Amino acid sequence: MPVDNGRSLYYIVSTMKIRFLRAAAVLLAAVSIAGSTAAFAGCGDWIEDWMQNDSSQTPGEDNPGEDTDGGEDNPGESTDGGEDNPGEGTDGGEDNPDEGTDGGEDNPGEGTGGDEEDPGEEPPEEMPSMPDAPVIADFTRGQSGDFYASHGWTNGGMFNCEWSRTSAVLADGLLSLTVSKGSDRYYGAEYRTGSRGYTFGYYGACMKAAKCSGVVSSLFTYTGPSDGTRWDEIDIEFLGYDTTKVQFNYYVDGVGGHEYLYDLGFDASEEFHEYGFLWQRDRITWYVDGEAVYTVQSDNLPVTDSRIMMNAWNSIGMDDWTGPLDESSLPATAQYKWVRYMAV
Repeated sequence: MPVDNGRSLYYIVSTMKIRFLRAAAVLLAAVSIAGSTAAFAGCGDWIEDWMQNDSSQTPGEDNPGEDTDGGEDNPGESTDGGEDNPGEGTDGGEDNPDEGTDGGEDNPGEGTGGDEEDPGEEPPEEMPSMPDAPVIADFTRGQSGDFYASHGWTNGGMFNCEWSRTSAVLADGLLSLTVSKGSDRYYGAEYRTGSRGYTFGYYGACMKAAKCSGVVSSLFTYTGPSDGTRWDEIDIEFLGYDTTKVQFNYYVDGVGGHEYLYDLGFDASEEFHEYGFLWQRDRITWYVDGEAVYTVQSDNLPVTDSRIMMNAWNSIGMDDWTGPLDESSLPATAQYKWVRYMAV
């Protein structure tokens, strides 16, 4: 049978093209997986394994109008979405009447609980597994999502700092919240969502805690009088004098006193880890790197839709809780890679 050279050449070229396209597809898939897992590097191998098994989870998109400032220090030129929140005073340090209780603070006079569980709140025999929640703000890609920086006001009370957008910097793939000393006051940093529509679900952040006695860094949900609601709150807090432990707490209608100190077995200020909690109607479960470490079951838990918040601040009059402020360790910075949320 005679050989058709034209057809043979066409077959060879077509075969090579198909093989090239297949190889390119494999390479692109590998790059895509690597890009997806990059945001989770430093928060434990378990999260990278999860991303490879479920690459459909994608970071949340930027909220139009919430661009970050990339770290510029000029308050008048910042574009990080950190405009003053309506209803929050901007008089440069006067206490905001409606904001006196919103920064994740513990109620003075309520014991910190040490390592003891809150009486009557025995953990169940089995704790729920952590949901595969999507990222809603990926700071490694410069995406702030629904978050913006508080600016120009103070909480008052035990908070001995003024929130400043120049202390909340999104740059070089990290959100940095810093406590520093100015000429006449201390400055702290807070990132909060514009929406108060976050409800029962999983909340998590990949973060490094601030290490400085007298400084608290955190991830929490909050709603209260400034939002026209009762004060409900769920906390993950690091006390800077001992960052080998993390404190869990919650408030129901302004009543706290549910503090629980968990020994991490590592220093939270040295490496990135994921800390989170699953908020359900009848229980709250806290997680470290995907492992459930503490659960509270009760018929009296937070129920009000909330904001997601992170902050770093220095205390006053709470030395027995936060430790005395160590000015020699300022500025003190907490860093965040991303925040996750999924309603359940």
